[in-house]
Amino acid sequence: MLITLLTDFGLDSHYVAQMKGVLYDLADAPEIVDISHSVRPQNVRQAAFIIDQVVDAFPRDTCHIVVVDPGVGSARRILLARSAEQFLIGPDNGVFSTLLERHPPEWVREMTETRFWRKPTSQTFHGRDIMAPTAAHLANGVSPASFGASTMEWCVLTPHELKMGRDRLEGLVIEVDSFGNLISNIPAQFFSQLQTQSEIHSPVVTLKCCSGEAAAEIRVPIVSTYAEGQIGEKVALIGSGGYLEIAVVNGNAAESMAAQVGDRIVVSG
Repeated sequence: MLITLLTDFGLDSHYVAQMKGVLYDLADAPEIVDISHSVRPQNVRQAAFIIDQVVDAFPRDTCHIVVVDPGVGSARRILLARSAEQFLIGPDNGVFSTLLERHPPEWVREMTETRFWRKPTSQTFHGRDIMAPTAAHLANGVSPASFGASTMEWCVLTPHELKMGRDRLEGLVIEVDSFGNLISNIPAQFFSQLQTQSEIHSPVVTLKCCSGEAAAEIRVPIVSTYAEGQIGEKVALIGSGGYLEIAVVNGNAAESMAAQVGDRIVVSG
C-alpha cells in the first residue's frame, strides 16, 4: 500500500523517522511518500488545505496520515475515513473537513480498538503509536471495521470568509507557498460568475495588506501564466490548485509585498 505522511514535525525531525520505522516494521513492504513535514506548527488550517490539494493526484487506495495535532493526549478522537477512494487517518480537529466537504466520505470510523496500537502508547505521540500502526494493519488487509465504530460526526473548520457581490469578490490569503505566492480562497469559477453577472470584463485584483504600521493596497493585473508578466512584475492568476493567487514573476510576493495569511484580496472593475 502507498502511505503518505503530512506533519508539522519539521524537515530535520526524528519524529518522522520514528513513524516510518513503525510502518516498515509492521506493514508488508509499504511505499511511503512524504507530502510535507513543513506545516507551520499546530496549523490545522494549513494542513487541511494541503491534504485537500494533493489527494486527487494519488492513486486509489492510498492511505494518507496527517499528524498536525495540537490536541494530542486530550479527549479529541482519531479518525479513519474513506474519501475519494482513498483512506484518511488523523485527529478529529478539522484537518480533513475541507476534503470531506468536497469528497463526502463513504464512511468514517473512530479508532478505539487498542489492540492495534503500539505498546506502550505515548500520550504525546499518537502519530507513531496509533496512526502509523493503524495504517500498517490496514495495509496488511485488516478490515476497516475492526478499528472502531462508525460515526457520522467529525470536526469542521469554520470556512474562510468569502464575499461575492454583483461587481465585486472579496476573499483572503489562506496560504503562502514555497515560492512566496499568495494563494487565496477565491475559486476560479467565481471569476466567470462575476463577469457573467456584471459588466466587468477586465477585472483588477487588489491586495489589502494588514501587516506593518499602516494598511497598504496594491493593485495587480490578471494574467493567464507567469510568463505573461515581466520579471519582477506583480501579477494575479489562477494557480494549479484552482484558486486565485498573487505572484511576483521570478520573485517572492510575500516578501516584496509584506503580505501574509489573512490579508484581504478584492476583485473588482
